[in-house]
Amino acid sequence: KQYPDAGDWRAAQAIFGDAISRGVAARVFAGAARAALALDGQLALFGVDGAVRLWSPDGHDATLGSAVSDPRVREVLYAGDALVIQRVDGPIELWNPRTREHKPLHRRAAGYDRVQLAPDGKWLGAVADDGSVDLWSLPDGAPRPLADVRARATSIAFLPGVRVAVGSQDHHVRVYDIATGDARIVATHAAQVVRVRASPDGRRLVSSDPLDVTLVSDLKTGAAHRFVGRAEQGRMVSEFSSLGPVALALGGGALVLVDPETGATHTLRGHSAQVTAAAFSRSEERRVGKECRSR
Repeated sequence: KQYPDAGDWRAAQAIFGDAISRGVAARVFAGAARAALALDGQLALFGVDGAVRLWSPDGHDATLGSAVSDPRVREVLYAGDALVIQRVDGPIELWNPRTREHKPLHRRAAGYDRVQLAPDGKWLGAVADDGSVDLWSLPDGAPRPLADVRARATSIAFLPGVRVAVGSQDHHVRVYDIATGDARIVATHAAQVVRVRASPDGRRLVSSDPLDVTLVSDLKTGAAHRFVGRAEQGRMVSEFSSLGPVALALGGGALVLVDPETGATHTLRGHSAQVTAAAFSRSEERRVGKECRSR
């Protein structure tokens, strides 16, 4: 409540120090820019150096990697009992947090976009810098090339049922069957696809392009709803609720709630700047869904 809107850094530091002195924080981690949380409460913390520091509620801390020799960490994901570490201009590594044993995953390209984990935790995927898509099965880390460079993939999103959606520079969104490699086009843009996201049930996809067009596509019926609005910070911000509505950030500091069945919308306003993330509260999903459909 006291945080200064004017950006007074000294005032912000004073508030931070006061919060620490009052015992608000149970634990403060220095030098950690990001964190990943496991189901058992373990935290993997990483920052600008090359180390990943593990903190457990039982007090058993550990460090994976070396802050001196390893490239800095870009992403950390928990995949069951394993830990996936992606390094900037370095390998993608599969770690056992208990034994600290690890192995680099086989890679065909010099670099990859941010790695993605399948909902069931059995597949890891990433877009290579040459536009191809590589997958790795877990927990063994066996590689499986999926899409070649002709379509030049830009983004991926896993769906239930051993499937993955791939957005490409050729304007198409394809859904691949991982087992067979077969693909079908499910959406087409007027420009390259820059982002794609999948609903938790795997029925719908949200995709966007540089022309500020966002499509909400139904994989069951083939229907698609089109929305125009600036993608915030050059990326698509969307969130799916379990009861239907989809939240889209289409510019101007507003969130647009979309009924994916009808395309009806309801706009939520209040932010003075761009929206960069959104999440539904479970207790509010049903009310929001009814309000969106009523409009």
